[in-house]
Amino acid sequence: MTAVELNEAPLAHYARIEFGLFFEVGSFMEPIRGTLNGYLVAEHDGDPVGGVGWKPDPFGVPDVVWLIWGYLHPAKQRRGIGTVLFDELERHLAGLGARKFYLDVGNEKEKAGAVNFCEKRGYVREGVLKDYWRAGEDFTIYAKELRPA
Repeated sequence: MTAVELNEAPLAHYARIEFGLFFEVGSFMEPIRGTLNGYLVAEHDGDPVGGVGWKPDPFGVPDVVWLIWGYLHPAKQRRGIGTVLFDELERHLAGLGARKFYLDVGNEKEKAGAVNFCEKRGYVREGVLKDYWRAGEDFTIYAKELRPA
């Protein structure tokens, strides 16, 4: 498995064709252009199997980054691909000077696998915004301090 950094056109293609995610090129990139933003796609035998995207903190904290989406094909889960992808992501962000990385796992009871994955990687639950996305769908915040590269 390799993690490759992509510009927005190939990423939108991967997201749309391979993962069923529908992003318009430019529409989701515009608000996050800058140093601490980007995307990594996991490839296995040359085929995309997952990816992550991140952006700078919306409040302007210079060394804080948020995961804005992540996906790993269900048939490829529990094979170490997510671990390799997050290893590369965290190394990349630390190399850019990011101090802290946040992500939303959604409803903890429904996303037990994501919670377990985060906790095994050293992420700590820092808060829950109840019914944030809509009634019954929480915004559960996990965070990790990144070590300088």
